[in-house]
This record gives sequence, C-alpha cells and structure tokens, in this order.
Amino acid sequence: MIKQKTYRVFIWGVSAIYNRHLLNLKYREDHGEIEVLGVYDRDICCGSKLDGYRLVRKEQIVETPHDFVIVMAKWTEKVITEEYLELGGKREKILPYRILDVPGLTLEQYETIRNAHFSIISSDCFGGMLSHTLNLPFLSPFVNLWIESGDYLKIAGDLKHYMSIAPRFVRFQEAMGPFDEKQYPVLKVGDVTLYCNHDRDPEEAIAKWERRKQRINYGALLLTSLVNDRDAEKKLKLYKGYTRKMIFTGYPDPEPDSIYLPSEGRQPLDQLHRSVTEPGSMFDLYSLFFGKVKYRRSMEG
Repeated sequence: MIKQKTYRVFIWGVSAIYNRHLLNLKYREDHGEIEVLGVYDRDICCGSKLDGYRLVRKEQIVETPHDFVIVMAKWTEKVITEEYLELGGKREKILPYRILDVPGLTLEQYETIRNAHFSIISSDCFGGMLSHTLNLPFLSPFVNLWIESGDYLKIAGDLKHYMSIAPRFVRFQEAMGPFDEKQYPVLKVGDVTLYCNHDRDPEEAIAKWERRKQRINYGALLLTSLVNDRDAEKKLKLYKGYTRKMIFTGYPDPEPDSIYLPSEGRQPLDQLHRSVTEPGSMFDLYSLFFGKVKYRRSMEG
C-alpha cells in the first residue's frame, strides 16, 4: 500500500472563508493529508493559538520549510500572493482556498495536475476557467477568447505554424454575451479569427497572445473543445501531438473517449462552463486530465 503524502501548510487569513473551511481543514488533518504549521492574519495582534493552530508572523512562513500556503481570502488573494512573493515565497506554493472546494480532489491529485504543466489549447473560455479554478498558470494564449469551430480545427491542427504568425487587429465586435466587454477586439492570425471577448484594448490583447504563446509546453498539449457535429469530432480525434484531449459533445453516443455533455436545459457552452465551476459540477476534475473521465452525477434515469 502506497503511503499518502502529508503536506505541510500554513494558513494565511482568518476571515469568514477560513471559518467556513475549518472543518475541511480538520478533516484533511485527521486523515493525514495536511499538517498545519501555523496561521497568520495581520489583524490578529495577540494570543499564541487559534483553533489549536499556532499563530505565526508572516516572516516565519518563508523561514519554515512548507509545501503550500493556503490563502483564505477571495478579494485580497492577489494582495496576499504579492506579499508572500515579496517575502521570498514561491508562486507555486500558493494554494487558493477554492482548491479545497473542488469535490473529491486531493492535494496529491492537485499537485499531479499542476506538475504536468499542461498547455491548454481551448476553443473558448473553458480552458481559462479550468486553469483559474485549479490555480494553474496560463501556459498558452488560448485564454479569455473564443474561436469559431472551423478556425479552431485549422489552428489546433497546425499549432506551431499559427504560433509563428504575428496577430493583427482587424475590428471591434459588439458584445454578444453577458460577460463580454461592451466592445472587444477581433484579431487575425493568418486566416484564423480570434474573438478576444474579455479585452478592451487591441494592443493589450495582442501583447497577451504574444506573451502567452512563448509559454507553450509542446510536450504536454491538452486539446479541449465543445463540438456540435460528428465530422469535427472525428477530425480532432485524428490530430497528433496532443498528450490529452477533452472533446465534449452535446449529442449522446459520441466517439470513444469523447465526453457527452447533457444540456440540462442550458446552452451547451454555458453547461460546459458550469460543469467545472459550480458546487454540483458534473465531472471529477482530476479524471478530465488523467484516465477515464468520471461523471459525478449519474447519466442514467
């Protein structure tokens, strides 16, 4: 029997989020998954312990060997992260509290996903949402944009070629969805159109694309797309060079290893996004990256 790794963690922040996760922490501690080395919060000025955990100075965190710093804050997550980095901490040790909320995900599984260094080649915002949920770095430029199906087939099928082409601004697009910018830039990469629906400034959109494409890990490419027809599904299945493929379909009985996504009365793309971001998420997230995809909810009657 393989011995479970115990992760040494510090807790940064004791807001209401900490209070809601206290039983979660205690459960993981009781089962040997974590050892809480201490708790820090700038607003706690006295006392030696909180909920049985040692209160520490923030400087002690970086002075003590540890695996993760669990950030128990939402709106100040970025501030806490920068403060930790300024002290000499490492970005990969930051663990936002939302990781603890992913149903069934162990820290060992999370570490496996993170250490795989996948570059997600996504046809829409799903890749960025998945990366955000799991606090993964953006190792590809396919973030906060969408690409029409035909163009995605082109760029995913000849990735290195299209990554060698500089993008150019062609026009502004009026918002089409509730989360789009009012007007957003549309770029061209060769004959492929990129709809940068979460950007406002064309120059910034181009800079993000150029910066992020330098990070692509061609040894761990992950293709993900929602397809609406079987021809597109079959073409994506044939593409070489991808370590993993998440091909979602809105129709039942897809090709082997494709993933059927029941609509449950929603638009397919909306359902795809909800499938990994809501408490009742449809999939076991670890299984999307490794092995056979597991549904958390039964697809049978």
